[in-house]
Amino acid sequence: MKKILFASIAALLMFSCNRDDNNTSSTTDSVVGNWKLTTFIILDGKDKKTLYSETNSGCEASNRSEYKKDGTTSFTYYDYSTGTCALKTTKTGTYTYDSTNKKLTTIVDGVSTSSTLYSLSSVEMQVQTGETDYNNDGTQDIKLTIYTKQ
Repeated sequence: MKKILFASIAALLMFSCNRDDNNTSSTTDSVVGNWKLTTFIILDGKDKKTLYSETNSGCEASNRSEYKKDGTTSFTYYDYSTGTCALKTTKTGTYTYDSTNKKLTTIVDGVSTSSTLYSLSSVEMQVQTGETDYNNDGTQDIKLTIYTKQ
């Protein structure tokens, strides 16, 4: 059940907005590239230790997000609806990245949404996709979706 929930969150990755954190951020061009969704993580809200980790697998492991230098973006999704893993859809749009506030804003199908990057390096992008009290300690824990540059 959690895998389905996280897969849904990942599919809507670029359609989430959360609080800002003081983690390392890179230059605007570092979001440029082809990104593969690799892992879902929940970090403890108190000490940032990993409470939950799941590697993206199966057909969803083929999903990609691409950000080009010209400010255009595309999201490619695969699923098993045909009985085999096959391309489901590709969505295109535009994006901007505010490295100061770590906000990645996309416009796809006329809908503008922002995501907070928890961290960004030349090989990995961690997107905060929400908060939940996963371990029931009274503190909101941090949900992250991890992308690896291809």
